[in-house]
Amino acid sequence: MSEKDIDIFFEQAESWLNKATVSDIDSTIAEGVKLTERAENWRQIEPQSVGPLFGRIKGRLALLRTMEPIPWQPVLGGQLCVGHRPSKKKTEALKIQGATHLLTLLTDSEGAKSVEKLALSHELTWLWFPMEGGDPLPAARDNEARQLFSEMKALLEQGESIYIHCSAGIHRTGMLTNGLLRYLGNSQTEAEELLTALRQETSQGVGDHRKAWGDRFGQPWHSSAKTNRGEQSPCTDGDFWQEQ
Repeated sequence: MSEKDIDIFFEQAESWLNKATVSDIDSTIAEGVKLTERAENWRQIEPQSVGPLFGRIKGRLALLRTMEPIPWQPVLGGQLCVGHRPSKKKTEALKIQGATHLLTLLTDSEGAKSVEKLALSHELTWLWFPMEGGDPLPAARDNEARQLFSEMKALLEQGESIYIHCSAGIHRTGMLTNGLLRYLGNSQTEAEELLTALRQETSQGVGDHRKAWGDRFGQPWHSSAKTNRGEQSPCTDGDFWQEQ
C-alpha cells in the first residue's frame, strides 16, 4: 500500500467524520464500519498517524449507534419534526440529522432560556413563542400566531428543518403545529394525517378543542391546497417571538 493510498484513506475518513448532516443513520454506520476495518489494517503499518484517527472513527460510530433517529416529515421545501423538550443528547441528534431551527413553546419560568443556550451551543437558530399552559390561545394572540406561521412558512420554503416542542410535546406542540398546517392550506383531514405522521402520541393526545383553535387559521381554499404548495395568508407584525 502506497503513501497515496493512505492519503486517500485519510481524506475519506475525515470526510465521514466531519459530515455535518446525516440523513440516513444506518448507511452512515455501515460506511463507518468499513472505515474502521480499513483503519485497523493501516494501523498495523502506520500506528502513530492512524491510531488517533482510528479512535475518532470508533467514537463517532458509538455516538451514531445510540442516536435517536429524527422522523422528519417533508413540508413545503423543508422539514418538520415535533416532540418533547430536547435534552443535550436529543439536540445533538437533531443537529447531526439536519435540524436548522428549534421552536420552543415553553415560558420563561419553565426554563425556555436554558433551551435557548442548548440550541445556540449546537449552532441551531432558536425561535421562541411562549404559551402558558395547554389551553387554546385567546383571539387576541391570533395576529401573533399568524406572524409566526408566516415566518415558518418562509423558512420551510427555503429548505430549513424545524423542531417544535413544549414540555411533553403533546398539548401545546400539537395545537401550534395543527394551526401551522392549517395555515399552510391543509384541510382538517390533511392536517390531522400529517400531525399523526409527525408524532402519533401528539396527534392522539392534543384534544379536539386544541385542534379547533388551529382551524381558525385554515385557508378558504383548503380543499384544494396541498402541504407542499401552501399559500401566503395575510398577517400583521408582532413582537411576541424571538429569533436568536
